[in-house]
Amino acid sequence: MQENGNDMDFLCDCGEVVGISAASITETGVTAVCPKCHKVFQFTGETAQKLVLLRNLVQAIRAAESIIGGCDVAVKVGAQEVKVPYMLLLTKFNTLMKLPYEGGEKEFRLWIGSSKSLDLTQIAKMMKKG
Repeated sequence: MQENGNDMDFLCDCGEVVGISAASITETGVTAVCPKCHKVFQFTGETAQKLVLLRNLVQAIRAAESIIGGCDVAVKVGAQEVKVPYMLLLTKFNTLMKLPYEGGEKEFRLWIGSSKSLDLTQIAKMMKKG
């Protein structure tokens, strides 16, 4: 979650980032307003259902942080295997998803969290172990 309380965001047509809080997403939809041009975005139907699934995913990942912290993704490069902490993938890389909107698509960026329990020093130590 970002400092402003948003769990996901997308770009408005004007180029401004529009944030959405997971708490505001319901089965019937969610409304977001661009802070720059004040365009109103109404996400309903299939898009609202997918946003609910994204909200649930973010909540499940946060609830499972204590076990995810011990998980790695192994990448084999030649004869060597590099282990990347799973939480690093979730917190330091952008998680993006395209959802239908007004005959086109909007790309949403999910903010899983900065993970207070995982800092860069810990990440470096974990990668050396692998």
